[in-house]
Amino acid sequence: MKPFHKDPSKDIEAAEEAMTGKDWPAAIERWGRILQTYKRKTPAGVYVRLSIAYRRQTKYPEAEEVLAHGLKKHTDYMPLYIEYAEVATEQKDWVEAARRWQVVLDTFPETTPVDVWIKLVRAYRFQNDLDHAEKFVTRGLDIYTNDAGLCTEAAYIAAAQEDWPKALASWQTIISGQKDLAPAEAWAGLGKAQRRTGDSLQAETTIKKGLQKHPDHLGLNLEYAELANDQQDWAEALKRWQAVLDKFGDSPSMTIYLSQTTRFTLSILKRLQDIAAYKKGLSRYASKKGRRKIAIVTAVSAGYDSLKPHEVIDDRFDYIAYTDAKLDDIGLYDIRPLPQTWPDAGPLSNKPLDNPRAIRIIKTHPHVLFDQYDLVVWLDTSVMIVGDIYPALEKFMESGRAIGAGVHPERSSIFEELEACIAMKKDDPADLKRQLAYYKKIGFEDTGLAECGFLAFNLRDKRDQVAAAMDTWWDQICRFSRRDQLSFPYALASNKVVWHPLTKPPQDIRHHPDFVITPHQYEPAILAEFESLLQK
Repeated sequence: MKPFHKDPSKDIEAAEEAMTGKDWPAAIERWGRILQTYKRKTPAGVYVRLSIAYRRQTKYPEAEEVLAHGLKKHTDYMPLYIEYAEVATEQKDWVEAARRWQVVLDTFPETTPVDVWIKLVRAYRFQNDLDHAEKFVTRGLDIYTNDAGLCTEAAYIAAAQEDWPKALASWQTIISGQKDLAPAEAWAGLGKAQRRTGDSLQAETTIKKGLQKHPDHLGLNLEYAELANDQQDWAEALKRWQAVLDKFGDSPSMTIYLSQTTRFTLSILKRLQDIAAYKKGLSRYASKKGRRKIAIVTAVSAGYDSLKPHEVIDDRFDYIAYTDAKLDDIGLYDIRPLPQTWPDAGPLSNKPLDNPRAIRIIKTHPHVLFDQYDLVVWLDTSVMIVGDIYPALEKFMESGRAIGAGVHPERSSIFEELEACIAMKKDDPADLKRQLAYYKKIGFEDTGLAECGFLAFNLRDKRDQVAAAMDTWWDQICRFSRRDQLSFPYALASNKVVWHPLTKPPQDIRHHPDFVITPHQYEPAILAEFESLLQK
């Protein structure tokens, strides 16, 4: 190891070499030694560079600690404040990020660079605080008139507020100012704003211009497909949406959300092209009489989700939906009232239940509510069937297992699930931690995580096992967190039930060809049009 010098410049040069080579462990070691060696004489920039090296290794607590020391010693060094805000931004802690960017602005009001304004506005926008976002983008534009980054934020804010004329004006400012250098997002945003203000012809021209310059931009291709939807040219829309899936299906830019909503749209478009054939299929299904032995069950609460019109309808299934809302059965569902209380709910017995627990009554009581069926399948209302699921159900029944479940796509243990639930604010952290503490106390060893949006129950051969496991599951949901995936492994293990995987890794329900999962409260215009045509 080379000795350090009296002048830190050469040691800084060595640390910068590690940064340039992206050798982050070496950079951390070298910057750290500079801090230890020069102590109070350490230049302010060293704290910044060490924090960046930590960030590149996602060591955020270490970065925070370094910056805290730096800010105490160098109270007037703007890059330290900026790096401190970057740490929160990178962690997507938008509330804290906004607070820190605001501190930069307040501390250096005369010299704040435009990027600080942009990132402050973005932090507010990402936490859906549009009032503050609009306030600061307006102030920023007063200083940095027509700055492309701030105009872009102004356009996104206007779009989020559905102020389409204002969004249109912002995108036009960007394109007029940057001309051929205008980013793809500006062309896509302008086309969307024109479409939303009713100018579909101009929107088509704009999007085509944008695609000539940026043919591989996902947003432009999606907007091009949306235009055909708005024009109700179902054949052209089907062609464009299929092109999106073919071109971007394996692209990192095609998020799970975009992939699923694209597949959902394609499924609806296929049926819109021949709505008469789909309606005929529903009539044929309704005319089939006699006892069915398989029930496909779901439950939906008002304002949270909607019933999905399955693309593939199987005459061997009954489709049952529990709800507390007024929902159309679309000629497929047996609509039943969703219970709001339950006599056997531990500390919650006969008390009004929150919506998630009310839905879980149905989910955890197949042996009580559907005793006449051989096989009961639970699907969350976000799931739409687009393929033949009968072979998978046959394999489940042949397995001899009592319960089947989907494989979780991301996590493998309830302890990982706990952290995810806390991070995503899925339930009260105290309830979540109390539940996991209880499992640890009794010595429960995690048996793996299932995805509980797709379940199967063998009531023909294994009713007693199903009943025992489900009674335990429901008890846990009432005593602890309503996040049922946390208690599912314990409920089965404590009753010596081993679940059958209904999907096989790496395939899960989100990537399964027989299913499409849509976000909760996803109500695209094309679905409303489809449901309207079904009723005619």
